[in-house]
Amino acid sequence: MWNRDRSSRRFIVLLALVLGLVLVGLYDADLAQALKFDYGLGETVSRMGYWLGQGLVQGALFFMLYLAGRLLTRPGLKAAGARALIALVSAGLLSQVVKHLVGRPRPRLWSQGVSHFGPSLTSGLDSFPSGHTATSMAAAMVLSYYYPKAAPLFMFGAAFVSVARLIGGSHFPLDVLGGVALGLAVGWAVIVYLPTSGKRPGPAEEHF
Repeated sequence: MWNRDRSSRRFIVLLALVLGLVLVGLYDADLAQALKFDYGLGETVSRMGYWLGQGLVQGALFFMLYLAGRLLTRPGLKAAGARALIALVSAGLLSQVVKHLVGRPRPRLWSQGVSHFGPSLTSGLDSFPSGHTATSMAAAMVLSYYYPKAAPLFMFGAAFVSVARLIGGSHFPLDVLGGVALGLAVGWAVIVYLPTSGKRPGPAEEHF
């Protein structure tokens, strides 16, 4: 059972410390690691991950889950679809805010010698964090809470999207790590703080 009174502050402080250490300590290593990826390979994986992590695709899926829950009178499925959709939108909006505050160049621009750090609305200066990763992880965490038996499948899907963003050359490893942290934090917040979000489906609904 989630206990927000005991864990919320500790979680936030720990997350901030971890992200700070990663950003400071792994920045140079992150750039070096990016050079090891052959972006000409894995085009199919890259495209699959791109579309699987698209906000419109995921949003439509979660909205259908919500409608199915209403039509079939299954509160657990309805709640899971609604909360996953909320987590998706929240993570997407937050990632966009952070992207344009950080203003990190995408790998394709960095390889051309573009260097920048700081607020920017310029296209291509929006690498950190990975939005696809953040939204996928946030939704996967919420769905895993409602359907724990299917958690490995949900998390595998989110991980696949994350790896695809690296293979496709859209993000640095640190961008994906930041997306993972942001997504998990948003998913956790939706589960803990959103009213009535703690009600899981009964045994009859466990497999949708």
